[in-house]
Amino acid sequence: MTTDMMVQGPDFRLEWSTPWQLGYKAAATNLADVASMGAAPTALVVSLAAPSTTQVRWLEEFADGLHAGCRDLAPRCGVVGGDLSVSTVLTVS
Repeated sequence: MTTDMMVQGPDFRLEWSTPWQLGYKAAATNLADVASMGAAPTALVVSLAAPSTTQVRWLEEFADGLHAGCRDLAPRCGVVGGDLSVSTVLTVS
C-alpha cells in the first residue's frame, strides 16, 4: 500500500492542467509507486479536498482521468473508495 499526495501550488497548477489530466496524473503516480515495488496494483482509494466553489463538471472530468489512468496503466485496477472534503487548497491523495 502506498500514497502520493498532490497539492495545488507545489505539485500542480490548475492553469497548466485540465481536470482530466490531473486525475490521470493522480492515478499514474500512485500506480507507478506500487509497480516500482514489484507489486501489481489492484485498487485505488482517493481522497479529494476541494474549494466549495469547485464545479461538479470539474469533479466529473477529474474522475474520468482517474478511470482512464487505471484503464491504461493497470487494467484490473479501479477506484474502490475514498473521501471528500472541503478546503481552500485543492488536494488529492
